[in-house]
Amino acid sequence: MITNDTVTNPVTSYGEAKVSTYCLVRDLAKRLDILFIWARVFLVYGEYDNPNSLIPQLLKLLRNCSKITFNIACLFLR
Repeated sequence: MITNDTVTNPVTSYGEAKVSTYCLVRDLAKRLDILFIWARVFLVYGEYDNPNSLIPQLLKLLRNCSKITFNIACLFLR
């Protein structure tokens, strides 16, 4: 089981970049005293995605400079 305490061991440059980005953003959020959530979205995004799925909806909101809200309860569903 992977937890917040699981030691990372990236084996590719891509993995190293992800871990480095995570650490930089986590530390910045801590210094600025803001909530930090690192979402691990396990899906591939592409032009043929359902327009009502997570990533296309999020991109639409970002493009329109709309407010983005999340239901925190959904983060704990398994």
